Amino acid sequence: MEAFLLITSLLGALVLLYRYATAFADYFDRRGIRYRKPTFLLGNFGPILFQRATPVANLTELYREFESEKVYGFYEFRRPTIILRDLRVVKQVFIKDFDHFTNHMAPVDEKMDSILGNGLISLQGGKWREMRAMLSPMFTGNKIRVMVPLVGKCAEDLCRFVEKEREDVEWDVRELLAKCLVEVIGSCAFGIEVDSFNDPENEFDRAAKYLMSQSDIRKVARFLLVMVLPKICKAFGMELFDEKYKRLFRRLVSETMLNREKDGISRPDLIQLLLLARRGKLEDDKDITEESYAAAEDHYNAETGTGRRTWSDDELTAQAVIFFAAGFDTTSTLLSFTLMELALHPEIQERLFEEINTLDRPYSEITYEQIQSLEYLDAVISESLRKWPPLPATDRKCTKDYTMTNPDDGSPMFSIEQDYSVWVPIYCFHHDPQYFPNPEMFNPDRFDRNTRQQITQAAYMPFGVGPRNCIGSRFALMSAKMILFRLLRSFRVEVCPKTDTTLQLSKTKMNMTLEKGHWVYLKRRA
Repeated sequence: MEAFLLITSLLGALVLLYRYATAFADYFDRRGIRYRKPTFLLGNFGPILFQRATPVANLTELYREFESEKVYGFYEFRRPTIILRDLRVVKQVFIKDFDHFTNHMAPVDEKMDSILGNGLISLQGGKWREMRAMLSPMFTGNKIRVMVPLVGKCAEDLCRFVEKEREDVEWDVRELLAKCLVEVIGSCAFGIEVDSFNDPENEFDRAAKYLMSQSDIRKVARFLLVMVLPKICKAFGMELFDEKYKRLFRRLVSETMLNREKDGISRPDLIQLLLLARRGKLEDDKDITEESYAAAEDHYNAETGTGRRTWSDDELTAQAVIFFAAGFDTTSTLLSFTLMELALHPEIQERLFEEINTLDRPYSEITYEQIQSLEYLDAVISESLRKWPPLPATDRKCTKDYTMTNPDDGSPMFSIEQDYSVWVPIYCFHHDPQYFPNPEMFNPDRFDRNTRQQITQAAYMPFGVGPRNCIGSRFALMSAKMILFRLLRSFRVEVCPKTDTTLQLSKTKMNMTLEKGHWVYLKRRA
């Protein structure tokens, strides 16, 4: 009898598991959307999880398989997701009908994790609008202009560190740049002088390694559980962010704010801007300089947020954490791939060096306007973002039922219910020869002032698209240009024995990084 009950219970559990895993099996069939058959519980993530394909290879394979479709289906584990393949549909969903798709599919919310859940990326609805309205004035050109000297000092520290070593040292520039970017974010966000090159075990470096690490089995397991079983994880209070790092960032933000208010200290960094924003004294201004081609177009209207909310310490801390994590990873990814391309294309590097040398003045005197005036530098950065976008795809969550219409004739195609999501495969658009001929070629001349009008602008989205694009794109571009400018003025980037000239992306990491590392020589210029 006991054996019978045990067998019955096991069979019942298996039936429940099967029903749970296949609850959305006919989602795309009912809507007439083509899709690839998913793997049980893993959806279409199997090749990535078992390291048979990189995330972008998996995206690209599906993009090519459904070449004739405007949209196609993808299973994000057991959750059905619609991928938009037609740029007219992307514009319709992400911009025109944004009020139906205002949120990201964040793995955590503020109740599940008070830090990650309160970051601008995770916030939803009215609270996101309020926070975006408060933060937007922080990232105008005039606000970023005063951060240029702070970034410049960090770039100087980087060059001095390299100059101390022998010329035949092989550098993994991703790790090298990570140290520099930790200093940049520490200085520009928290007003703290971080000496990453002489003190590699400082608390900022440890926090950066924790945030970016993908080899911590417990961290990866928690993330997968939250993705597959979000409601169960929320019920058990499972958090993605370790408590000790929460305490670190809370202390850095709250203590710095308290000390500045007490001592009347003012400094051109994120903490100061958060202080002004909390007091309602942060005014918007207009950037009078010409924008980089790569800068995200601002579709957000700050008037949609009232700015009257009183923000808690955790809510403000969350913005500093997001600024730290996103700024550190995005810019180090951009710069490390740019340096690899310059090592493989010395003719491009020398042309860029010649332009840099036209600013014949001490580095400490270089201004934001002068960096912005270097057109070939902007073209090189823009092309690097095209070929190696730090964010290969972006998503939106449907916040109210929506009918997708055919962009050809406006007829209804299918419906998307609330809480389902759509994706835009950014990497695939950037590598589609329809929009960028010979896409695997690194060619900054695509973004030359006289030829970039030929680019289908909607197909280029390195910082996302629509009102929820990257709010910090200007800061990331300024930091990348300042560091690259200073590095190339002193060093030539050359291929070394460890250089992987094939530039194969890693199958073991979810972010954009090379399988064999970003190894080059940095040779001193005369």
